[in-house]
Amino acid sequence: MGKCCPVLSKKKVFGNNVSHAHNKTRRTFTPNFHKFTFRSDAMNTDVRLLLSQKGRKTIEKYGGIDQFLKSAPRRQLGGPLMKLKKRLLSSIVEQ
Repeated sequence: MGKCCPVLSKKKVFGNNVSHAHNKTRRTFTPNFHKFTFRSDAMNTDVRLLLSQKGRKTIEKYGGIDQFLKSAPRRQLGGPLMKLKKRLLSSIVEQ
């Protein structure tokens, strides 16, 4: 399975390199993926995710991973973030 940003659903897209003579060759455009560590105060643990840079900025705009997961609808989240949201909500109920 290819890489996909769980926050924004960004993935590899395809296009053409076009030379001066207008020859076209296929190429790929890949998102800027990096591993990021976020501190979850509600779960009292660190969370490591493979995200695009824009996905990291989106999470930081909400004020952290906890606030992002609380406010994001389930249909918007990718696979690992849905599990993380479920874990977050269960830890909040326990407290």
